[in-house]
Parts: sequence; C-alpha cells; structure tokens
Amino acid sequence: MFRKNKITIVVLVLLLVIPLIGGSTISDSANQEIWIVNSDAQDRSISYASQIINDYSSRIGYNVRVFDLNQLDSLLQQPDVLVIIGHGQRDGLSLQNGVISWSNLYDSIAEHNPKRAVILACNSPTDRARSIFGFSGQIDAEAGALLALWHISNVLDSQIEIDIPLDRIADAQMNMEYPLGSYVYFVHGYHGENSEFSNMIGTLRDDYDLDNNYDGYMFFDYLADYSSYTQAHGASIEEFADNFRDYLISNHPAGTQIDIVAHSMGGLITRQMLMADRQGLESNGIEVKRVITLATPHQGTNVAEPGLGVLFARFLDIFYDKPWISNVFSQMGPSDDFITTLNYDPLSYSTGIDWYTISAVDYIGGGFMYPVHLEANDKIVASGRAHLSFSEDVVITWCEHETLHNDPQQRSYSSVGNWLEGGIDSDGDGLLDVEEVHVYGSNPNSINSDGDAINDGTEVAWGYDPANANDPIPASSLVSSVSYTSSTRYVRVYVNHFTNMDYVKFYVKYYSSGSWTSYSYMGTDYTPYTGGDYYDSWTHPSGYTKMTIQVKAYDSSGHYLGSDYYTCGISSGGGGGGGRPPLD
Repeated sequence: MFRKNKITIVVLVLLLVIPLIGGSTISDSANQEIWIVNSDAQDRSISYASQIINDYSSRIGYNVRVFDLNQLDSLLQQPDVLVIIGHGQRDGLSLQNGVISWSNLYDSIAEHNPKRAVILACNSPTDRARSIFGFSGQIDAEAGALLALWHISNVLDSQIEIDIPLDRIADAQMNMEYPLGSYVYFVHGYHGENSEFSNMIGTLRDDYDLDNNYDGYMFFDYLADYSSYTQAHGASIEEFADNFRDYLISNHPAGTQIDIVAHSMGGLITRQMLMADRQGLESNGIEVKRVITLATPHQGTNVAEPGLGVLFARFLDIFYDKPWISNVFSQMGPSDDFITTLNYDPLSYSTGIDWYTISAVDYIGGGFMYPVHLEANDKIVASGRAHLSFSEDVVITWCEHETLHNDPQQRSYSSVGNWLEGGIDSDGDGLLDVEEVHVYGSNPNSINSDGDAINDGTEVAWGYDPANANDPIPASSLVSSVSYTSSTRYVRVYVNHFTNMDYVKFYVKYYSSGSWTSYSYMGTDYTPYTGGDYYDSWTHPSGYTKMTIQVKAYDSSGHYLGSDYYTCGISSGGGGGGGRPPLD
C-alpha cells in the first residue's frame, strides 16, 4: 500500500509540472527532429519505452532517429529534442560495464546543443539551465514514455493534435507492468551455494518464456559478506536479511521489480528482510512481487530444536562435509524467538506479494528422521513445517531436501516456471490456484467450486463468492409456491425474492403420451409484489398430464444467477397447490 500511494503522488506531481518545465515552446513543428538514445544496458522495458516514443512521434510527423548511447559522442548534428532512455541510479545512468554520472551525461548532451532533452530514467534530475527534463522516483516504462511524449509535444508546440492517453499513464504507473528493471533472485540455503541453481535456471530459460519477463537472473550469496564459513554462521539470519536489503537497494535503481526463488534458509532470510524493512525497500523503489520457497522451514525445523533434534543434527554431520550446529542453525528451531516473531503477524509484511511454497518428500532419509519430525518425508524440514497459510502448497514426491532446487528429474521446475510466468490456473476458470486457495476459498481443481450456475472466475468478476452455493442466490429455493386449477387450467407461480435478484423469467414444458414438449417462454417479472415474491400466471393447454415450470433469476446487470424447477401433475384434481412436491 505504501508503494502505490507514493507512486500516485509521483504521477500527479509529474502531470502537474511537465507543462511548466522548459520555458517557451518551439514553433513550427514541421520536420522537427527527435533523437531516441537507448542505454547500452538494453532490456525489454527500455525497448518498450523507446518503441512507444518512436511510434507516437512518427505518427504526428516528427523525424525520429534511434541510436545507442555509445554512438552519441560520434554524432555531430543538432536535434530539436534528445530523449535518453535507460536505468538510473542515484549517481548516474546504468551502463553494461558501470555508470555514467549525471553531470558527465549532461555535458555530453550539451555538446549537441539540443533545444530540449528528456532523460527517461529513475533518479535523473531536471536541469533547467541546460533545458533538460529528468524523471525521479519509481517509473513504469509505459507511463514514463507517455509522460515524456506529453512533454515533447508541449515543447515542440505541434500543430497536429497529439492524444496522450492519461488514463493509461495512471494505470501503468499503479500496476508497474513494465518496471524499469525486472530481476529474479536465487537465494541458497544453510549449506548451499549459488551454483546449485544452475540446472534449474538453465531449464527455466530453455522451457519457459522467462527472458521476456526478466532483465536478469541474479544471486544473493549471504556467505560472501564474511571472511569464513565459521564467521558467517556465527552471525544471524537478521544480519543476512539486512545485507540482502542493502544489496538490492545498492544494485538496482528505483522502479525495479524483484522476484525471489529461495531454498531452505534462504526463504527465512527473504521473509525476515520483508518483515524488518519492506517499507525501506519500497521507499527506494524496489518492489518484491513474487516469492517462491523450496523446503523452507517456515514453522522451524525440528532438527534445530534443543534436545533430540540437535542430537540427530550431530548424526547428520556424518553425511555432510560442514558442521550443522551454529548460532544461525539454532535460530531455525520451532520454539526459537526468531521463528515465533516471524510468524506472529506475517500478513503485515506479505500482503500484495504472490507467495508459493514447495516441500520435499524423501522416504529413506525422512524415515531415518521420523523420531524427530514424526513424519516420514524430508529429513531436514518436515512437510508440515514447510508451508505458509497464505501461499500455494505443492508437495514434491521423492526428492531430497538438498536437491530440490538442483534435481536431475526436474520435479519442482514446472511449478517454479509456471509461477514465474505469472501463476497456475489448474482448472482454467480464470483464477490463479493461489488466489482460489487463499483468497476466495474455492477449489483450484474445479471450475465451479460451489456447484451453482456460475463458474468461479465469473463469480469473482461479478462480485460474488465462488465458494458459497447460496451466493449470489440459493437457486434451489427460488420457487415459493405454485397454484393451479384443473377446471380452468389456470396456473400461478410465485418466486422468492433474494437480495441479488432484479428480475425473473418464467418457462414451462408439458408432458403427454410418453414425451415432453420443449420449454416455452411465459413472461418476465421485474417487480416483486407486496408480499415480497415475483410471480407470473397463464392458462395451460388441455391434453397434458404433467408440467415442469422453470424460473431463471437475473441481477441488475443482466447476469444469469441460476434456475429452479417445479414439476407436478395437471390431468385431474382441483384446487390450488403449494410447497415443493418431489420432482418426477
């Protein structure tokens, strides 16, 4: 919430100040030349922003030329407007091999003496003395490009009306659909190292369309901050988390999106970082969008619990070339203050992030550890302790804890790949599985969880509860009563009025000599009568022995909410009816 509020303010300020920056406009827009200069740190967001500016500028008659930043010094001409697009840090524009300071960049711009310059990059300051307009804060590539175009059109005083879709600016900035930088970070576990993710990353890049989603695949190796393994594990998970936060802020400009895939203790480091200072990340323009944890002891691991657990940890030393017992290790015990604090109010720092968890099942090693975990599965982290109440749970069969992220059989890779691509919708109802389980309480394997007339995704779109068969209406209770008279063949049907209903349609079909007619439409009632029910009436034709009445309910938007049926005999007998006889 903090990030979105801030972005709204940034957008509003930019909308207000852009027309004021740059002084007088340039007359006569015919044949005016715009240079688009892209940073050599190319990625999808830079390309997208460049394409938007190119398309709009060409459409209204400007001459557009596109260059890379390394070509700028070799160009001798003078453009009317120079637009530089890239990723900005506090001290300058990011390059493939470093940073060019804002002052050096502005000196380079001045050599070409453009009438105006626009720097579309985070943290780029405005320099009125040099007629340079820069952006600051978090910028979505689409929103930034459209704002830059608006500024350019005002500066050049185009004689052709340029229609900038301001609603798209606000929507893009709020949603950050094209952040100026999107990366997936891999964080290893207690005994792990970065290279253990190599097989997973290779598979994800080959089999999933992730290169279009991310500008890079990164690692956070929390052990690298310490001179020795012993020194590192004498620190604390809190210290690792602070280092992770500082690393993200130092290495990425404002307007960056981060997704995280973390194995084992790496997931605890990630959670601790967000609990301690998610607001600090967002105030620096770093948004964490997805977190995927693999066999992370979210509720602690019994192996780290004092007593029997630590005793078995000593036995595990036999199978590993590094010792288990350390200060960091003890923090992962279920009763440790660290785990207790981490789980005290997790929604306070996790809301708005897509969370996914995977656990391992290793029957041989897990069987050996049964006295500790009371579960014959992952020998390090029991499956019951590896999941979060607000995440999507996937239990992976027969995969060891330490190879879950480096599995030759790739049993967890499809889940990770689908989540990084945007989530899984197992039943194809338009809702991600994680939303169904933890937001709406519906069944991710059923397109219509509550068995009513509306699919889950449609119910959510219409504002109804997909897990409640009585929402929007209890359709099986629509028919209140039916009265009929055999001598006159007169029928009147009453229908209960429920809150979400706005009108009802009536249909009937008849039975005689072994066959039914098709349904005939009888009428629509839009207004319940004073008794509270809808109703309709008609005279049925002679020669039939049974009839089935169908009523269909609709809400004020015309959405079909469900049907109810009433079947009864009509060949003989007098008087009225009521109630609900069994269906024939």
